[in-house]
Amino acid sequence: MEVCVSKRRKMDYDFDGLDLDWEFPTQRGGAPEDKENFIILIKELRSALTVGGYILTAAISASIDTLASGYDLPRVSDNLDLVHMMAYDYHGSWDKFTAPNAPLFPPSDKLTLSASLEYVLRNGIRADKLVVGVPMYGRTFVLESPSRGVLGESSITTQGFQGPFTRTDGFLGYNEICNELRTGNWTVHWDNTSLTPFATTGNRIITYDNPESIMHKVKYAMGEGVAGIMTWSVDTDDFRGDCALPGQTSPRDPLLQAIMIAIEESLYKKPTTLPPTKKPEKPEPSSAVQLCLYPSLYVVLALITYRFW
Repeated sequence: MEVCVSKRRKMDYDFDGLDLDWEFPTQRGGAPEDKENFIILIKELRSALTVGGYILTAAISASIDTLASGYDLPRVSDNLDLVHMMAYDYHGSWDKFTAPNAPLFPPSDKLTLSASLEYVLRNGIRADKLVVGVPMYGRTFVLESPSRGVLGESSITTQGFQGPFTRTDGFLGYNEICNELRTGNWTVHWDNTSLTPFATTGNRIITYDNPESIMHKVKYAMGEGVAGIMTWSVDTDDFRGDCALPGQTSPRDPLLQAIMIAIEESLYKKPTTLPPTKKPEKPEPSSAVQLCLYPSLYVVLALITYRFW
């Protein structure tokens, strides 16, 4: 730890601290003692970083089973400045059926954001240290036959299609999703149970989040008194404004905008004011080279807005 902090001091990048991402204690070939090993690690890191005035945060699973087996939640809360709960990847092409990537409800289903949030708050994570993660991507599924336009259909396990930028089977960034929808080849649906959209064409399904579903999540989390919102990840938002309406004053980063609007409205109890949704149209050429990370500034602002205002 001393070597780590010493090297950090020599690199004057004005970092605030360290964010730890161990996915996940006791899982993926881990051992039961990793639950205690995680606490030992964050205690040593916290001790070393605090001397230099740095903070320590860590990402944790949102799976209740993993939370129970891998984390001593009260001690996790005591030894971190912020706890980042990754409330996504509840479902995907690894399942044998189609389902939302990040369902908000129902709380009776333990694979939902509301159930995860209730569990961590009830079992030792302080609300004023908890940062809830929301996704800027979706999960893709391939069926054996054309979709009937409902969730819960049987899918081909471990198979999913990819997009032109992220190039990962079973995964599409929101920028890829909204450009797909612009082709007019997809039918968009809304699931009233999970409060998330999904889209179908032939035997393909995308479950994802849009500005409306993101706002539902953020406002729910804010209502529980959490410290803020994080996202994975800013480079998959529609940062070029491809899917904006003509003349829209703030065409870029619709999901980041939705996060900030929801935070502000939750703080000041304002009515929801989402920008209108653009109807699908033929896409313009787009280049993966134009992907960038400049929207990260807005995530920082979103976190600061709730934690310090």
